[in-house]
Amino acid sequence: MRPDTEVDFTLHKHPVLAVVCPVCHADAGVWCRRPSEHAAWDLHAARKRLADQVFIDRHGASASIELTPAGWVVDPCGRAAAAQGELFHGGAS
Repeated sequence: MRPDTEVDFTLHKHPVLAVVCPVCHADAGVWCRRPSEHAAWDLHAARKRLADQVFIDRHGASASIELTPAGWVVDPCGRAAAAQGELFHGGAS
């Protein structure tokens, strides 16, 4: 994947679908395929690792992606807040 390629982790049904699979070469937005060309049960591990790396490169190690009723949302400080024990960044109520 070229670094200048636009990747939108909030666009697809699953955030990992934002990147092209390095194993089966499924395009962004397309589920992984088995060698038999049937849809795979799960996404390839290499694709998951690539998506993690691209996400961290673009949004930082403190960011997270969360599923909301409106869809996927990138939270720039989600992992940092979780590490501090805060729920939804509001602290204890």
